[in-house]
Amino acid sequence: MLTTELIDGMIGTTAQEAKTALENRDFAGVTALMRKISEYENAKKGLKEIEERLQGLQVLPTPTAFQSGNGKLRQLPVEVTGGMFREHYLSLTKHVKQRRIAVGEDLTVETDPTGERFRTELLAKGNKLQERGAIRRFYAEAGVREGDFVVLTEVAPKQWRLTKAPPGQYQSRRSILQSL
Repeated sequence: MLTTELIDGMIGTTAQEAKTALENRDFAGVTALMRKISEYENAKKGLKEIEERLQGLQVLPTPTAFQSGNGKLRQLPVEVTGGMFREHYLSLTKHVKQRRIAVGEDLTVETDPTGERFRTELLAKGNKLQERGAIRRFYAEAGVREGDFVVLTEVAPKQWRLTKAPPGQYQSRRSILQSL
């Protein structure tokens, strides 16, 4: 089975061959090997695109299939972007890519601090939760702002709790760079 890791290995091997060809002043060989690496990169990009398309079409396994190997339920931290805040949505793209949650999954979410419960679905377009009104109310009641982290925690299969993460519990790359 072809995977991005296998392609990375092929790129590494070819890069070593190119290095050897360069040391031997075989410039035609270096050029040919660099073209080969470029083709591998294009294939890797195409493979990632196919994986993403298939992931959007997949039949969903049971929620327990997404639980970690030790049986723990999922915890999905998300940094709220300006777009999420202004448009009142929650995107789980990072977690979809990591296969921690699947597009089409149904969720019943209880928000903290208000205790509001709502049912939603993870949409393929933007990997967003379908419900936006309840997300807007949660952002307002919990005092969520751009750059804050919220955590979607599975408490039982299909049952989730949405909370604002305590300051400093999670850090974005941006905030780490700003602190340097």
